[in-house]
Amino acid sequence: MNLWEKVLPILNYTVKNRKNAVTNLNEVKGKNFIGGIIGEARTASAAGLLNKVLGIGNFLKFEIGDTQVTNSANGVSITAVNDYAGGMAGRAIGGDIYNINITELKEVTAQNYAGGFIGYGGTGSLAETGALNILGLIKVSHLLSLADGVVLNVNNANLRDSRVVL
Repeated sequence: MNLWEKVLPILNYTVKNRKNAVTNLNEVKGKNFIGGIIGEARTASAAGLLNKVLGIGNFLKFEIGDTQVTNSANGVSITAVNDYAGGMAGRAIGGDIYNINITELKEVTAQNYAGGFIGYGGTGSLAETGALNILGLIKVSHLLSLADGVVLNVNNANLRDSRVVL
């Protein structure tokens, strides 16, 4: 059983098995964390949020999948005035991305961290999630399960016709 299966009944949320689409996108613009699907996606720490349900040391990694982004006839411009811009996400840390198709990106622009698919993506740190206690309250045996929550996995992602500007 994965962590989401424990949480969904409490949140009263149903996951539907369908493909998602963003169509006729023209422009996405903002200061930081700008993307065609999501600006920023990060691993959530269960500690403090749902400690009684999940137990300390469990993490909820994000999932983004089965999504197609088709842009207007002129293509889409994704612009972060400051940092983190990407065709799919401005920043993605600690989750699963799968079955994403993005077409006709005209331009992705940022001062720092611009990418056709993700402006900045990768593995987060355990300390960044707020669950690692410097005083040693979490046993070493939990660290292996914590590591799974901060890894970024990208599978079956397609990006066509894009231009990245720094």
